[in-house]
Amino acid sequence: MNPFLHTANHTEIANPWDFRKLQQEQPHRIVNVDQEIFLFTSLFCVLCLCCLLQLVILAIILILKRRKKKATDCDRT
Repeated sequence: MNPFLHTANHTEIANPWDFRKLQQEQPHRIVNVDQEIFLFTSLFCVLCLCCLLQLVILAIILILKRRKKKATDCDRT
């Protein structure tokens, strides 16, 4: 059990000794810090993947535009 726990509103810090008491009194308000860190990391990874996907799409669009421009330049000559 992780002793570094706090409530969902981030106002009360539980020490290892009163964790069980706090858990019994307010089980719905306890949030595990590890879960929050995992959630933040997951959201960060999703944002990174979205940014990478946008970069790949932008690169593909630029490559296609360059190919189209080269094709029209060749047709003119």
